[in-house]
Amino acid sequence: MSIGTTTIPELARERINRYIDDLIALEASGVTGLKDMIEEATDPVDAALFREHLAETESQKARLEARLTALGGTSN
Repeated sequence: MSIGTTTIPELARERINRYIDDLIALEASGVTGLKDMIEEATDPVDAALFREHLAETESQKARLEARLTALGGTSN
Protein backbone atom coordinates (compact mmCIF):
# COMPACT_ATOMS: atom_id res chain seq x y z
CA MET A 1 0.00 0.00 0.00
CA SER A 2 1.20 3.52 -0.67
CA ILE A 3 0.22 7.05 0.18
CA GLY A 4 1.16 9.33 -2.70
CA THR A 5 4.57 8.06 -3.72
CA THR A 6 5.59 6.85 -0.24
CA THR A 7 4.85 3.31 0.92
CA ILE A 8 3.63 2.45 4.41
CA PRO A 9 6.95 0.78 5.35
CA GLU A 10 8.82 3.92 4.27
CA LEU A 11 6.49 6.09 6.35
CA ALA A 12 6.97 3.81 9.35
CA ARG A 13 10.76 3.93 8.99
CA GLU A 14 10.70 7.73 8.74
CA ARG A 15 8.56 7.94 11.87
CA ILE A 16 10.83 5.55 13.77
CA ASN A 17 13.87 7.56 12.66
CA ARG A 18 12.25 10.77 13.95
CA TYR A 19 11.46 9.11 17.28
CA ILE A 20 15.02 7.84 17.63
CA ASP A 21 16.38 11.29 16.72
CA ASP A 22 14.16 12.83 19.42
CA LEU A 23 15.52 10.30 21.92
CA ILE A 24 19.08 11.18 20.93
CA ALA A 25 18.32 14.84 21.64
CA LEU A 26 16.91 13.92 25.06
CA GLU A 27 19.99 11.87 25.91
CA ALA A 28 22.25 14.71 24.75
CA SER A 29 20.39 17.07 27.06
CA GLY A 30 20.83 14.58 29.88
CA VAL A 31 24.57 14.42 29.23
CA THR A 32 24.81 18.21 29.49
CA GLY A 33 22.77 18.30 32.69
CA LEU A 34 24.71 15.49 34.31
CA LYS A 35 28.04 17.15 33.52
CA ASP A 36 26.76 20.31 35.22
CA MET A 37 25.60 18.29 38.25
CA ILE A 38 28.99 16.61 38.53
CA GLU A 39 30.71 20.01 38.57
CA GLU A 40 28.27 21.41 41.13
CA ALA A 41 28.12 18.37 43.43
CA THR A 42 29.40 19.10 46.91
CA ASP A 43 29.22 15.49 48.09
CA PRO A 44 31.74 13.08 46.53
CA VAL A 45 29.20 10.25 46.70
CA ASP A 46 26.71 12.32 44.71
CA ALA A 47 29.38 13.19 42.16
CA ALA A 48 30.26 9.51 41.77
CA LEU A 49 26.61 8.61 41.22
CA PHE A 50 26.25 11.37 38.64
CA ARG A 51 29.39 10.10 36.85
CA GLU A 52 27.95 6.58 36.78
CA HIS A 53 24.68 7.86 35.38
CA LEU A 54 26.57 9.99 32.85
CA ALA A 55 28.39 6.90 31.54
CA GLU A 56 25.07 5.07 31.15
CA THR A 57 23.48 8.04 29.40
CA GLU A 58 26.41 8.44 27.00
CA SER A 59 26.21 4.72 26.22
CA GLN A 60 22.47 4.94 25.55
CA LYS A 61 23.02 7.92 23.26
CA ALA A 62 25.73 6.08 21.32
CA ARG A 63 23.50 3.01 20.88
CA LEU A 64 20.63 5.17 19.64
CA GLU A 65 22.94 6.94 17.18
CA ALA A 66 24.18 3.57 15.90
CA ARG A 67 20.62 2.30 15.48
CA LEU A 68 19.57 5.44 13.64
CA THR A 69 22.51 5.10 11.28
CA ALA A 70 21.69 1.43 10.71
CA LEU A 71 18.16 2.45 9.72
CA GLY A 72 19.55 4.95 7.23
CA GLY A 73 18.69 8.04 9.27
CA THR A 74 20.78 10.95 10.43
CA SER A 75 20.69 12.89 13.68
CA ASN A 76 20.05 16.61 13.75
